[in-house]
Amino acid sequence: MYKTVKKNVNKMILTYGLNENENKAIDNIKLGNTKLEHKIIEKSMVGNKLKDIVNGNISSNNSKNLPDEKVVLFNDVSEDELNKLIYNIKKSFDVKPIFAVITKTSCEWTFDYLLENLIDEREWFKKQQQNKK
Repeated sequence: MYKTVKKNVNKMILTYGLNENENKAIDNIKLGNTKLEHKIIEKSMVGNKLKDIVNGNISSNNSKNLPDEKVVLFNDVSEDELNKLIYNIKKSFDVKPIFAVITKTSCEWTFDYLLENLIDEREWFKKQQQNKK
């Protein structure tokens, strides 16, 4: 089990950059798990720390200009739940979002900082794959 912000209190999926239909798909994909909350990260929230977004302690005056990305974050979900959720999300979406699990370290990061790091990591992996060819 990934232990993150608060065990079993804030079991959730957080999304950023998804359209209305994609967010509805997330709600349908939650596997009937009523304890699994879906929280949408708005542009006005991106300067907040992830732990504050998860816990609802949001200061809304933090809007920043970010790349147009689709992001799905998971907080306090088991590995089995995570695998099923990612599989079902990939099946339902035309464009694959960036997936990440909120960790003990990343919960202290602001969302915009996390996104920057996730994009850098994705680009690094792409280069590694190209170098293998």
